[in-house]
Amino acid sequence: MGTLTLTSIFEQTKSRIQDQLDKNASLSDLFIAKINDRSSQWSDNECILSSIITDDSLLGYIGGEDLKLSENNLKEDSLTNRWFLRFWGRRVFHYLVQFQKGYYIAFDGEMEKKFSNINQIIVSIDTNYSARRLYGLDPKEIIIRRKDVMLNINTFLDPSLFSCLIYYEANKLDAANKEFTKTLLAIIKREIGIYTNNGESKNRQIIEDESTIWWGIKEILLAEKLKFRLGQFKEFEGAVDLCLNYINDDVVKYPEEPNVFSEQTFEIHGKARTFLFIIKNLYEILNEFEQNDVIVPDKLYIFFKTILTQTLELEDLRNNHHIYFTGLSMEVLGYCIAHLKGSDIQDKLNYLHR
Repeated sequence: MGTLTLTSIFEQTKSRIQDQLDKNASLSDLFIAKINDRSSQWSDNECILSSIITDDSLLGYIGGEDLKLSENNLKEDSLTNRWFLRFWGRRVFHYLVQFQKGYYIAFDGEMEKKFSNINQIIVSIDTNYSARRLYGLDPKEIIIRRKDVMLNINTFLDPSLFSCLIYYEANKLDAANKEFTKTLLAIIKREIGIYTNNGESKNRQIIEDESTIWWGIKEILLAEKLKFRLGQFKEFEGAVDLCLNYINDDVVKYPEEPNVFSEQTFEIHGKARTFLFIIKNLYEILNEFEQNDVIVPDKLYIFFKTILTQTLELEDLRNNHHIYFTGLSMEVLGYCIAHLKGSDIQDKLNYLHR
């Protein structure tokens, strides 16, 4: 099934990070753009921000050389600079959270030994630059009251669905937020109904990033299990039929230019990110079916295997050294390697390979 290829790409990415660790690299050294003359008195937090701020890839997006920030801007207090710093702060926060997830999987939770200050940096950036909240507002009460998330979106790509899923993932295990997560799940179901024509087919005209749809289906399935219902599709068998209907349109939709330029983290969006997240979410869906002895037609496994094979062939997966992609690759590939080995899903994929 190509497990060796899966493992080799994972190990290649892990080895690149290990080389940095052997050189006693700091977190700021993992960003592609680096400042040459940063003060030794700066914290790693400030160095990371300045690495992003001096990234030449952002110049055209922000407005060219005249708007490029400098180290001095980090210390100035003006309305314009505060806006820029909040913008970059949210970018850095997003990158570091994803890198942290991948690093824990790749290095068996050794984050505290190597990058002991990553949690402190993430919290600091979140606090100082309102990294989680687009408008600096607490979304909880607003979403519960309005039954809508559009005042608190954090993307323009499938905005309501993706934003709800972000809040849902962060709160679903917290019993104190039961009403909040119940509201979020109801909105997620409503959005998935729109994107899948109530489970009948893919509504591809309005989809920006297909991985978000699979994420939504997964969360509904894991939350409701035998109580799963969307349109006329009920229980596990209905969830299987919904997935099969969705993949009848075999063209996978992922964000492309110019739509991605509305995003604060525009450069991470594309085929590689979408395919990696489809792999992770679809695997968890298949695993839920397997754990509950649900009969799943070969067609869904073939789709999973096809996506996995196409992902491993992507040049971006092998050569993109962006800290976000590094973290995402380590998370998804490491997750697959750990969970596929010896699993019923692996056996099924091997059978289909014969």
